[in-house]
Amino acid sequence: MIAYSEVSIVLHSVYACFALLIMTIAIYLVVNVIILNMSIGNRIFSIFLTLVCVFVLLGISDSKYMGNEPSIFARIIGSMPALFIAIILVFLVITEIILYIHLKNRKKNMLTANAVKETLDALPDGVCFSEKNGMLLLVNRKMDILCEKLFGTGIMNSKQLLDDIKTKQLKNNTELICTEPNVTVKTSDGEIWNFRQREIIVDGSEIIELIAYNITKQYNLNLELKENNSRMDIICKRLGEFSENVTQLTHEKEILNAIISVHNNLGKALLMFRSYLAKPNNQKDRNKLLFLWRSNMAVLNTEISPEDPEKNWKLLLQSTANMGVDIIQRGKLSDKKEINDVLMTALQVCLTNTISHAKGDKLYVRFYKSSMSFRAEFTNNGIPPIYKVKEGGGLHNLRNIVENEGGIMTIESFPKFKLMLKFPDKEEKLCLK
Repeated sequence: MIAYSEVSIVLHSVYACFALLIMTIAIYLVVNVIILNMSIGNRIFSIFLTLVCVFVLLGISDSKYMGNEPSIFARIIGSMPALFIAIILVFLVITEIILYIHLKNRKKNMLTANAVKETLDALPDGVCFSEKNGMLLLVNRKMDILCEKLFGTGIMNSKQLLDDIKTKQLKNNTELICTEPNVTVKTSDGEIWNFRQREIIVDGSEIIELIAYNITKQYNLNLELKENNSRMDIICKRLGEFSENVTQLTHEKEILNAIISVHNNLGKALLMFRSYLAKPNNQKDRNKLLFLWRSNMAVLNTEISPEDPEKNWKLLLQSTANMGVDIIQRGKLSDKKEINDVLMTALQVCLTNTISHAKGDKLYVRFYKSSMSFRAEFTNNGIPPIYKVKEGGGLHNLRNIVENEGGIMTIESFPKFKLMLKFPDKEEKLCLK
């Protein structure tokens, strides 16, 4: 095999350049091993690898030395076969590749100063660490960009930064929103930033941490919430006024119902008095007439409350008996005062029709109560109508009262007169609408 000292100048140059490249890489690796503070074994191995590369480079370089006394490296390398030298160079390259991979994996799993800076720069918030006097120690990219928006220059001193914001030394159409409890500013692009500062202890030294948070969404939501609260205050005020009006209207309605009740009772008394005058003297019963008039006077004197449906209903039944009409009732009154008031009006209308038109002496009243509705039916034993019943003043007014309470009124003329009322509950009312 050809010794390396016998190779051509061109091949020698190629070997020398390759050896120089390998040695440069070895120096780079040993420096990084030391910087990363790797284990002693890795340091010794990288230094040894670098020395081997230097020895090979010196031997290759001096093997073609024209002087009389070649160096010991040149004699060793020159006496070796050229192919063996090539194998040594390839082996050194493979070793450096393995060391480089190991070094790269160590960097991935190791927290370095550059890694900390890159991590802070990737944050969406501005971060700044400084000494107590405001001198900067570490600032991320977002904080620098924010200071450019506020002042047109980067951050120089964290303490001076907050002082300048509080004294409104801002530029670029920025706006100071508040200073308490935290400093909050609005930049020219509409973003809202909140600055928060605190003191932390690191290795016994006091460090000032300043963080700028982007609270644009929270700020806008807060403004929207305030607007909604203002609208709700207006609505609540209107509801209060409406409630007062409803209370007043309810009171006026109760008074009106009382007046209607008194009016109806007086009408019954007049009808009974008319019937009393038409009877022969031997058939007149003055005591019954006096009972009805005393009852009316009791209502006028508020001895009987017009808001008590059951008492008024019983009083009405007693008075109708004195008018020569028997009321036959089946079922119970409703649990709702409004419906009972309508039933009393309906009874009075049917009583008048029974006496005046049908010439009857019995009035049948039936109440039906279910979970979905309350129904009432009124019939009499008088003369059936010849023609279809027309709704005059009494029936027409009764229909208006029933429909105002959400009820339904139906009249049958044949084969006999029948008045039917239906009051659905709230859910059924919604379905009807």
